[in-house]
Amino acid sequence: EMDQPNKAQRAYEKAIALNPADACSRAALAGLYRQVGNIEAYREQIEQAQPLIAMENEYNRACFAAISGQTEEAVKLLRQAIKLQQVEVNWAQRDPDFQFIRQDPRYRTLVGLPLAD
Repeated sequence: EMDQPNKAQRAYEKAIALNPADACSRAALAGLYRQVGNIEAYREQIEQAQPLIAMENEYNRACFAAISGQTEEAVKLLRQAIKLQQVEVNWAQRDPDFQFIRQDPRYRTLVGLPLAD
């Protein structure tokens, strides 16, 4: 269980090695780095994913925005993604990409999670 982040990290790094333009793998890897506090590596992946993410759909851009600390943008894009049926709401509630905005009331309201007291 302790090795999960390392396994995931290796998988994302492999995906990026095969396809350096894989914005979603870069974003997910950035999220992992942020989670473990490797801020330098996090910033590097965010920087490299930034120009690539524009080509992605609203849902993937929402994930990227959440990981990169743009909560308002993440909620806006997620709202569009739900409307466009790019994602099931029950997955949007659980997607680890949204871990950094999980407590935000705008996010919770959008995906139908109860607001914290």
